[in-house]
Amino acid sequence: MGLKAVKYTGDAGFENYEVIEKKTLNFLDAMNNSNKFYTIELHQSEDKSNYRVFTDYGRLGGTSTKQVRETDSLSMAQREFESIAKSKVKKGYAEIELAQSSTGSQKAKELIDATEIKPKKTARKKKSELDPQIQQFVKQIFDEAGRKLSHLVKGDMNSDGASPLGKLSSKQIDKGRSILTEIADLVNLRPNLTTQDVLTYTNEYYRNIPKVFGSKISPEQIAIKSIQRISDEMEILKFYEDALRMGGVLYDVENIDKQYKSLNSEIGILDPMSDKYRELVHYVNSTESRHHGVNLQVKRIFTVRQKNAPAFDDSYGNVKELFHGSRSANLPGILSTNLRLPKSLGSGVVITGAMFGPGIYFASQSTKSSQYSCSRFGGTANKYPSAFMFVAGVALGKVKEVENAHYFHEAPAGYDSVRGVQGRSLLHDEYIVYRENQQELRYIIEFEPKSKRY
Repeated sequence: MGLKAVKYTGDAGFENYEVIEKKTLNFLDAMNNSNKFYTIELHQSEDKSNYRVFTDYGRLGGTSTKQVRETDSLSMAQREFESIAKSKVKKGYAEIELAQSSTGSQKAKELIDATEIKPKKTARKKKSELDPQIQQFVKQIFDEAGRKLSHLVKGDMNSDGASPLGKLSSKQIDKGRSILTEIADLVNLRPNLTTQDVLTYTNEYYRNIPKVFGSKISPEQIAIKSIQRISDEMEILKFYEDALRMGGVLYDVENIDKQYKSLNSEIGILDPMSDKYRELVHYVNSTESRHHGVNLQVKRIFTVRQKNAPAFDDSYGNVKELFHGSRSANLPGILSTNLRLPKSLGSGVVITGAMFGPGIYFASQSTKSSQYSCSRFGGTANKYPSAFMFVAGVALGKVKEVENAHYFHEAPAGYDSVRGVQGRSLLHDEYIVYRENQQELRYIIEFEPKSKRY
């Protein structure tokens, strides 16, 4: 017979305890809209004479129930802890690996995985010495990132970029990606999937990647059965990853300097009177496409040197400065790491907009890239009227020219890059490289799209 559970009323007589073991488990049954968590902790008193099993459980996003089971025997407490954990796993709960928890006892919430999260340092707030234009840039891109995240998760993430149960570990995030890849393979094989076809995978995904669902949501609304839905979930995982890597600074709107430092980039302001500034403005204006119906009004140009990006390998030759557009919300992640090859969504699954496979895409026409900066192909629109696009140095090397879409997994044999040639099926040229070290970000152009008047 197990230990008797009583309602947790505080730590009287158990003030200086140590959390010696902790597990967080999560469960989803989409068909029955059962979405709940169970946190178990093993506590030891300061003098090691008393032990307790602390539990915190309930519906995800709802009010939880806290209980304790006390004993003077460590072995009995350990058996109780393991018995509860095993009974939950047997019922289908998945154990969640967290870098920091937001459920359980107060002491457990204070524990962090130092390999994943750097402890916060309390610093006296001081006035930023950054140029006001750079401050505005940093504020804008982090503001856009937080807004986009709120739209994606609809309240499922707190201000530190954590899941409803806490900050997921890198391993847990990768587990979520792996499940999404399995679903993507299934979607590719059978495009017209029913809710029933994907329920097992959906349950597994949300058991590993916690998400709050309303009490009246249907299985059809929960089910992950389209590439768009998979892409949305991949994007959420990317934000979890960014928040983990950047130590919560992604949403620390009160500390511009801290946010700037987290970008791991040296950002400067290009002098509007310089030859390079005039050259780039001309490049933007002279390459606008008549098909897009907009003029791009350049507001500012920033210089950028990334510290975490791989060393640019210009030995491929044929280096050109090309445009790359991305929504403002994506800039903190891009600048703090680099332009990365996209994560796979499963073998043979074509990512929207990636006509030539999982490479890094560039354009020689400004308005082509601006379409991505301004969410013209879907997604959350920018909050601010201005947007940003990069100018990168791209080592194209020997270029394979193609006129029709072809899904390359890497540059064709004997070539270093691919160019989608304007003509039969493409309105504009596209350039694609399949190695991250074939490009380096050099400039960030802030612009406002204005409707073209004919």
